[in-house]
Amino acid sequence: MTAPARISQQDVDRVMKGVARAGFGQARILLDLENRKIEVIIGGSATIDAADGDDQFDDEDR
Repeated sequence: MTAPARISQQDVDRVMKGVARAGFGQARILLDLENRKIEVIIGGSATIDAADGDDQFDDEDR
Protein backbone atom coordinates (compact mmCIF):
# COMPACT_ATOMS: atom_id res chain seq x y z
CA MET A 1 0.00 0.00 0.00
CA THR A 2 1.31 3.48 -0.83
CA ALA A 3 1.67 6.35 1.58
CA PRO A 4 -0.73 9.29 1.32
CA ALA A 5 0.49 12.36 -0.54
CA ARG A 6 2.35 14.83 1.63
CA ILE A 7 1.15 17.71 -0.54
CA SER A 8 -1.99 17.03 -2.53
CA GLN A 9 -2.87 18.16 -6.05
CA GLN A 10 -5.65 20.20 -4.46
CA ASP A 11 -3.06 22.10 -2.39
CA VAL A 12 -1.05 22.94 -5.52
CA ASP A 13 -4.21 23.97 -7.40
CA ARG A 14 -5.15 26.35 -4.57
CA VAL A 15 -1.72 27.97 -4.65
CA MET A 16 -1.78 28.41 -8.44
CA LYS A 17 -5.29 29.89 -8.40
CA GLY A 18 -4.27 32.24 -5.59
CA VAL A 19 -1.27 33.48 -7.57
CA ALA A 20 -3.46 34.05 -10.64
CA ARG A 21 -6.15 35.85 -8.59
CA ALA A 22 -3.49 38.12 -7.13
CA GLY A 23 -2.62 39.18 -10.68
CA PHE A 24 0.88 37.77 -10.96
CA GLY A 25 1.88 36.41 -14.36
CA GLN A 26 4.98 34.58 -13.15
CA ALA A 27 5.61 32.66 -9.98
CA ARG A 28 7.90 29.85 -8.93
CA ILE A 29 6.29 27.24 -6.70
CA LEU A 30 8.65 25.17 -4.57
CA LEU A 31 7.37 22.05 -2.83
CA ASP A 32 9.14 20.92 0.34
CA LEU A 33 7.73 17.42 0.69
CA GLU A 34 9.59 16.49 3.86
CA ASN A 35 8.25 19.46 5.81
CA ARG A 36 4.92 19.64 3.94
CA LYS A 37 5.49 23.25 2.92
CA ILE A 38 4.72 25.14 -0.28
CA GLU A 39 6.82 28.21 -1.03
CA VAL A 40 5.80 30.74 -3.69
CA ILE A 41 8.31 33.17 -5.22
CA ILE A 42 6.59 35.97 -7.12
CA GLY A 43 8.07 37.69 -10.22
CA GLY A 44 10.69 36.97 -12.85
CA SER A 45 14.41 36.63 -12.50
CA ALA A 46 16.71 39.62 -12.95
CA THR A 47 18.44 38.10 -15.99
CA ILE A 48 15.15 37.69 -17.85
CA ASP A 49 14.00 41.22 -16.97
CA ALA A 50 17.29 42.75 -18.12
CA ALA A 51 17.23 40.96 -21.46
CA ASP A 52 13.67 41.99 -22.43
CA GLY A 53 14.70 44.99 -24.52
CA ASP A 54 17.67 43.41 -26.32
CA ASP A 55 16.33 40.17 -27.76
CA GLN A 56 16.00 41.33 -31.40
CA PHE A 57 18.69 40.52 -33.96
CA ASP A 58 19.37 43.05 -36.73
CA ASP A 59 21.69 43.05 -39.71
CA GLU A 60 23.55 45.86 -37.95
CA ASP A 61 24.49 43.45 -35.15
CA ARG A 62 26.76 41.37 -37.43
